[in-house]
Amino acid sequence: MSLVGPRPHAIGMKTGDVESARLVAEYAHRHRIKPGMTGWAAVKGSRGPLNDAAAVRRRVALDVQYIDQQSFWVDLWIMLRTVPSIFGDRCSVR
Repeated sequence: MSLVGPRPHAIGMKTGDVESARLVAEYAHRHRIKPGMTGWAAVKGSRGPLNDAAAVRRRVALDVQYIDQQSFWVDLWIMLRTVPSIFGDRCSVR
């Protein structure tokens, strides 16, 4: 596991009654790199449980966007943006 990367999802994770991987064609693309403890989707507000297909699509799109633009500077920016959520960001889900 990396410090920064797409957050890991359990194999067979479901959104409602449908497996999340069936909702988004790019779902497997997010497994090209190591998962991380924090990530682009988390700092962009996509944290916590996913209750509908639109939320799954948004999170996967953010993960794919991170994979495409990954760099040391982006990772540093993500780590800095993660700090407020650790210390009580109102938008964070725990």
